[in-house]
Amino acid sequence: EFRRVLFRSLMVMSMTGFSSSTISVPIKSDGSRINLTLTLKTLNSKFFEANCKLPYAFTNLETDLIKKFKNKLYRGNIHFTLYMNNPHALTVLTDPSRDTISGYLKTINKIKEEFNLSGNITINDIINLPYIFETQENQLSESSIELIFQAIDELVKKLIEYRIKEGSVLSADILTRISN
Repeated sequence: EFRRVLFRSLMVMSMTGFSSSTISVPIKSDGSRINLTLTLKTLNSKFFEANCKLPYAFTNLETDLIKKFKNKLYRGNIHFTLYMNNPHALTVLTDPSRDTISGYLKTINKIKEEFNLSGNITINDIINLPYIFETQENQLSESSIELIFQAIDELVKKLIEYRIKEGSVLSADILTRISN
């Protein structure tokens, strides 16, 4: 009986859990926004191990995310995914890549000479070639990053609630087995 009372007084928390949410974050001062889907999944593990799948524009947040997960979730195998509905929303075309275009034109002219081919190169031919534009990633504002971290805090909170709920089911199962 003492063991049963002692066990009931302990809160059992499952190691597995899942939570997700979608948020809208401003990306420019003109009011344009992107939708981000955040998912957090944990699995049983003796140690803490975090895995973050982030778009390139968000990779600078990975270290802070891992610290946040470690402080709140302590241990387990953590899988976090941030998905952007428009992967090119933060990409800005800046200039044509003159070196790349020049390389293409030289190569095309060499092919024409070597194989005795005729024909003219048009802007439509060039525009469809890969990597002819140099791009730059816009950085999110501090307020947008803060919105993302607030959403992640909420995500972790939901995940912990899920773990506690599943832990109570595990606890009831263990108590039933002890009684039997």
